[in-house]
Amino acid sequence: ARAGIYRWFSKAFREPTGLDSGDSLRQALAKLPGFNQPTALHVDLSRLASESRQVFSHNLTPDCPPYETQYGSTHIFWQSQQLADIAGFYRAFGLELSQQAHERLDHLAVELEFMGYLSFKEAYALERHHDAQGAVVQDAQRKFLNEHLGRWVGAFSSRVQAKLPGGAYAPLVETLDGFVAWDCQRLGIQPEPLHFEATAQRQESSEEGCLPCGGPGGPPCA
Repeated sequence: ARAGIYRWFSKAFREPTGLDSGDSLRQALAKLPGFNQPTALHVDLSRLASESRQVFSHNLTPDCPPYETQYGSTHIFWQSQQLADIAGFYRAFGLELSQQAHERLDHLAVELEFMGYLSFKEAYALERHHDAQGAVVQDAQRKFLNEHLGRWVGAFSSRVQAKLPGGAYAPLVETLDGFVAWDCQRLGIQPEPLHFEATAQRQESSEEGCLPCGGPGGPPCA
């Protein structure tokens, strides 16, 4: 169920045109013990496609960027270190970003897809009683949530809701935030939250390191 939820959200924030109506998401969320699913969760596919272009354009969205390293410190070295650390998580499981993706390592959809992959590997291991392998994968999920995804989803959710209150993405980011918080609690962690600061210093740092194109340690510029 967790793998399906992470993958559904990954597609919603990358290419929502191929999503289902949300039934699979609601069914998977209903399987999570102790998770309070929003009763008003509704997926409007046509509005999602329209808002996706508005909120997550090809240019770096200044008010609700879907990139982890746009949250927290504005220092260029901190951002490049975070990108390198994220790449290390992917490489540890034999994964790399597809060249056809034309995306950064810290994009929300990429991090969600990675968590979906780890969740599926854990389920696969436990179903076959490979407890040691399952424990390794669960530990990786715990660390990735604690050091990366779990730290900035809350700030991202708040920014999207502020940009398009009442929009199609508003209930989705709220649900995603609640789901990630539930998963963190399940794993016994409390990630230190990152905050978004729209400052001139951030723009200066981005220009210095070409962060919209990936920055040091990230994908090359187009």
